[in-house]
This record gives sequence, structure tokens and C-alpha cells, in this order.
Amino acid sequence: MRLIRQNRGFSIIELLATVVIYSILFAVALPHIQNLRLMSGLSSGQQAVAAALLRARWLAINRGGQHTVTLSGSNLVQIHSGNASAAVVSSADLSNYGVTVDSFTAFAFDVRGFVPSSQTITVRQAALPATKTVTVGVYGKVVAP
Repeated sequence: MRLIRQNRGFSIIELLATVVIYSILFAVALPHIQNLRLMSGLSSGQQAVAAALLRARWLAINRGGQHTVTLSGSNLVQIHSGNASAAVVSSADLSNYGVTVDSFTAFAFDVRGFVPSSQTITVRQAALPATKTVTVGVYGKVVAP
């Protein structure tokens, strides 16, 4: 009686070829994954700024008083009850998203939720050439395209 030997499993060459192929695919995909992560942080920062502006407008309307939006440093949007030197009632810290905001002139929402002139706030990711904006119209409409 003759014993027939069956080979089961993979050879070392097959396993090595698979590891090399996966390594090449990972090396090609890594920059794209990093770019997606940075773009996600930029979009999240834009949404955080828009949410802070909507909150400032809401506070001005519901509390019946002016609320001023200022920038502290390059990544902290603050809402003051009254003028820019009044107490901070809310803020949005953008350092969690790895983004900064270009400087802008402080502006205030009045009791109707209006601003004296439209404002555009630019959110920037240092590692990317892309920027995102948040615009506030004179009637208080916040747009984050």
C-alpha cells in the first residue's frame, strides 16, 4: 500500500507574496487616508464655527440682548453677553479639530438676531491647501457650504 501525501496550507513563498502585495496597497492608500482625516477635521471645524454662530444668534434672540462673537487666539471662537469685553457665555474650541480661524472683526447679533454687516469666517487646516468658510448674512442667516 502506497501512502499519498497531501500538501495542505500555503507555502512560505505564497504567504510572503501576499504580505508584499498588502504592504504595497497600504503604502499607496496611506496618503489618501491621511488626506481624508484632515478634510474631515476641516469640515468638523467649519460645523463647530457655524454651530457657535447659531448659538450666539439664539442667545441674542432668546435673552433679549446683544451677543458678540470674538476670536481668542486662532482657534477659540467666543460668545460674549453684551459687548466684546463682557463675560463669555459660550465658546467653540477648534483645537480638537486641528484647524484655525483667520482673524475677523468682532461682530454682534442684536435682539432680532441681525448683524450690522455680513461676515465671512475662514476655517483653515495648516496641512492642506483647502479652506472652508462660514458666512453670516445681515439678517442672521448662517451658511456653511
